[in-house]
This record gives sequence, structure tokens and C-alpha cells, in this order.
Amino acid sequence: MAAIGTGTVTQAWWKPTGPCQEPWADTGTGGNWSDLTEIWHLSESGTP
Repeated sequence: MAAIGTGTVTQAWWKPTGPCQEPWADTGTGGNWSDLTEIWHLSESGTP
């Protein structure tokens, strides 16, 4: 991530979108995001 963060385009993108990436207080097993129950799943016929 450090190498990606040095790019000027990436930095310009992170400036307006950074506040949207604030983790919730109840971060789940991933460390940054909350665990949610899957409510919709789309797969090809015959596959789980």
C-alpha cells in the first residue's frame, strides 16, 4: 500500500474518498470492516 500511496493520482482520489473509508467501531474479522450477513447471492445455475 505504501508504494500505491505515493502516486499523485492515488493521493488525489484518496482526498475526497478517504472519509468514506472510516472503519466502524465493530470491525470484524477483516480488521477494517464490519462482518455482515449475506442477504443476496448470485451464482450460475447448479453452483452454490
